[in-house]
Amino acid sequence: MNNESIILRVRQLVNEMGLSDAKFAARIDMEKSGFSKRMRGQVAIGSGVINKIVLALKVNKTWLLTGVGEKYTKENQEINIHQNYDFVSVPVVATQTHSEYLRYYKSADYIKKLYSVPSKIDSSFKGEYRVFQVEGDAMFDGTSKSILSNDLVLGREIKIDNINLHSESMYGRLFMIVHDTGVILRKFITFDPESKLIILGALNPLYENIVLPVLNILEIYNVVKIIDREL
Repeated sequence: MNNESIILRVRQLVNEMGLSDAKFAARIDMEKSGFSKRMRGQVAIGSGVINKIVLALKVNKTWLLTGVGEKYTKENQEINIHQNYDFVSVPVVATQTHSEYLRYYKSADYIKKLYSVPSKIDSSFKGEYRVFQVEGDAMFDGTSKSILSNDLVLGREIKIDNINLHSESMYGRLFMIVHDTGVILRKFITFDPESKLIILGALNPLYENIVLPVLNILEIYNVVKIIDREL
């Protein structure tokens, strides 16, 4: 197998699907770090990874290995991999309702009363979505990666019991954290298994890290994207 050619074809799949490397890795059930090493050519893309891509995405194995033939299998063409997105109404947690949300976040009736916005979501991922209005400039560092105060960000809930806090793929990811005293947007830095503490950081260097007990977390949402920004 020509590893460089396979990397190029995998990159083509990633780009066509409009996914980040981390999300593509999750789609084929791989750790982001392992996938990244293979995409950089540090580790060869072996048969195990090839089979993951073929099975998860219905890719033609011959095309993936050699570039010959149709890119996708007939099964994929029938499913149409590019139609895994839906527009749904997602409840908005505005800054003025943060404290109220802490009290009633488990109430289905309360969630129904929140105003909502139409958002494009990946229908292959199950679970709850929320749109959060960001408060403060902790995630502003002057670069294009900044998230500004009053930005609306789309978040996908991750059950805290299902998160592998030891995973390298967690490092640097952005989360909306709903905890016992507030709602914050931060990046994940590390987890101390002995004390059960999560260390969270800001992009703005003026802000210090936050140390948060896992037991104090009520909900955690992976930030998917910014959906609205005031100009």
